[in-house]
Amino acid sequence: MSVLDGSNRDTIYALEKDGQSKWMITACTLSEDSEKPQQEANTVLKGSNRLRSLTVSSDARFAIAATDGGLMIGTLDDITPQGTDIKYVWQEVTLEEPVTCFSMQCRRAAKPKSSKARKANAAQSQQNRLDLVIGTVRGRIYLYTDFMRHLEMRGRANGQPVSSSSLSPRVMHWHREAVCTVKFSHDGAYIQSTL
Repeated sequence: MSVLDGSNRDTIYALEKDGQSKWMITACTLSEDSEKPQQEANTVLKGSNRLRSLTVSSDARFAIAATDGGLMIGTLDDITPQGTDIKYVWQEVTLEEPVTCFSMQCRRAAKPKSSKARKANAAQSQQNRLDLVIGTVRGRIYLYTDFMRHLEMRGRANGQPVSSSSLSPRVMHWHREAVCTVKFSHDGAYIQSTL
């Protein structure tokens, strides 16, 4: 569940398959208005790629879905004041081996120490940074720090799939078998994985 703003609305994201072999991510916004509870749903992604798992950051800025060939990375683009129309910009990232699990961690950008650097990086320092860890079928674990910055540097705007190898991941560890679960620790200092 994600909270899109400071109001009394929560949003639940779900993976669905329609009758035409299309896979969808649906965002259902729930209002806790005591007089008149409301529920609004809208589709934020629809396509033919099979979606196997989904995670959304707690503030809904990022949504990540695993496909058979990689990941679909969504960045929150627009939301109506009522929270009923949510739009994401999506980028496909292809991987060299199948993804078995992944985890994300959002963290605030570090504040620059000098006043010149603070002014130059004011917009960037307000954004969350996304770290991403991916477990694969061959037992490798890939770590991407500040993933969105690397994605933007590789021409995210052209809409073409980006190869994960061009994003220079750090191979943290590999297991003899497929990684079943990978997760950042609560403080973000460790990555935990299981077979």
